[in-house]
This record gives sequence, structure tokens and C-alpha cells, in this order.
Amino acid sequence: MITINDIKEYQKRMEIIRKNGFKASEFKALGRELQEKFNLTVPETTAILNNRTDEILEILKNQ
Repeated sequence: MITINDIKEYQKRMEIIRKNGFKASEFKALGRELQEKFNLTVPETTAILNNRTDEILEILKNQ
């Protein structure tokens, strides 16, 4: 089960990737890690990494 603190951690890591010259391979690796660790779908993972608030609230609500 993912928590808001987990989401914040992954969003911070995503910010680092963006600041270091966004590389698709790093985005995909972070997404896979998040997906596997918390059993999320690809759209859920993308919503978290792209900070889509409404979708994140739905993810948290549905757990």
C-alpha cells in the first residue's frame, strides 16, 4: 500500500531526474521500481511521477 510519504519521495526523485537533464531511461527505471514496489498500473505510476493531483487522490482513495 502506497502512502503520501512514498509518493512525495518518488516525486522528489523525479525532480532530480528532471534537473539532471531528463533521460527517458531514468524515468522508465524509476517508474518500474515504483510500479513493482507498490503493485501499481502504468497510468498510476505516470500520474504519480508527473504529479497529477486528482489522479493521485484516486489512487490513495482506492487502496
